[in-house]
Amino acid sequence: ISLLSGIMGHYGGLNTLLVSNVVRYIPFMLLFPLYKYSSKSLFFIGIIGSVLTLIYNANGKFILIFAMLPVAIFVILWRDKKYMPLFAMILFLPLGVTIFINVINIFSSKSILFNSKLRQVVALLEFWNPNWLTVMPLSPRIRIIEFIDIVYEYLKKPWFFIFGKGYMGTIIDHSGMLGTKFIPGSFSINEWLNGTFYSVHETLNSLFLYNGLFGVAFYFYMIKYIYVNFTKSVWVLIGGFWILMIYGYSVTMTAFGLTALLLGFIQVEEWERIKNEACWDCNI
Repeated sequence: ISLLSGIMGHYGGLNTLLVSNVVRYIPFMLLFPLYKYSSKSLFFIGIIGSVLTLIYNANGKFILIFAMLPVAIFVILWRDKKYMPLFAMILFLPLGVTIFINVINIFSSKSILFNSKLRQVVALLEFWNPNWLTVMPLSPRIRIIEFIDIVYEYLKKPWFFIFGKGYMGTIIDHSGMLGTKFIPGSFSINEWLNGTFYSVHETLNSLFLYNGLFGVAFYFYMIKYIYVNFTKSVWVLIGGFWILMIYGYSVTMTAFGLTALLLGFIQVEEWERIKNEACWDCNI
């Protein structure tokens, strides 16, 4: 509707579609056929929604999801013992890579926003660069500086390390890498004026600051749980994306992501129950 009507939003001086934040879950619709959600309409809606979002509303996490989709597909096919489509996937891998590179070039030429976010993702992953942090674009650099400053905070106040500083816990720019100049879109103006920051970005930073070592342990526990169980339920994958990457980002994404994660827990438990009953019948 936004595209057809010409009523657009704006981000950094660029036109964007007026859509809810939940569009960031759209790429997971492309995996529905692998989980026996065989609705062709949902699959095609996922393709159209993904293309429009990449052009008009791209962000680093959205691009990372697409980069990880082939890996997820490979693991799902392997665990489900679907060796023929897996073999076909490997056979056509060179062609897929060529198509992927061409698509990336097309999107980069058509969308300034996509090109900008792609460069941020690439810069974030170039950790072998000796000037990795200093040449990194501002958005991912701020997130890494936050983590460094949280470590400094606990080094100076180790009694907070185990349980964290609680919600609304704050840090200051111990590293000095944030500078003193206000950076729009990073923290609120009041945080900058006060020199203390609480609205940190990324799930890991939030859990580390608010919940300390327990928060970090929970984060890695969830990584393990999602890796072990995401092939059993697509909702584990969707909810896992929320808890690992966008926890606390927005109310709408939290409502959808938390619901998906709880549904995934239920489906995994049901999957385990059916498996155990089948094993019990076999033993009898």
